Amino acid sequence: MKKQKIVIQMQLSRDKDRSKAMQIASCTKGVISVAIKGDGKDQVEVIGEEIDSVELTKSIRRRVSKYASIQSVEEVKPKEEEKKEEKPLQWAMAPPVIPTPYYCQPVYDSDPRGCSIL
Repeated sequence: MKKQKIVIQMQLSRDKDRSKAMQIASCTKGVISVAIKGDGKDQVEVIGEEIDSVELTKSIRRRVSKYASIQSVEEVKPKEEEKKEEKPLQWAMAPPVIPTPYYCQPVYDSDPRGCSIL
C-alpha cells in the first residue's frame, strides 16, 4: 500500500473550526497523521493509506467550511528512498590509530634456584 499526502484548503477564521476539521480528518479510515499548514493556517494536511480525498473534502464542507477544496494529492515516498535521492554519503577518513607502545622491563631473579614464593 502506498502512502499519500492530501492538502485541503479552507477558509478558517476560528481555532474551533481548525480543531473540528482536524477531528474530521483524523476519524477518517486510513489516516496516519493530520496537521494544519499554510501561512494563514488555512490548510489541512492529511497523510495516510487509501484515503478517499473527495469524501473527506465533502465531509469537511458539510461540517466546517463550505469553501473547502483539494489543493494537492501526492504519493509519499519512503524515507529510505528520499535519502538515496538526495546525495550519496561521503565518508571522512580518520587518521589511523597508533597504539601506544608498552615497554616491559625484564625482571631478573637473583635466586639461582628459580622462582621463589614469598
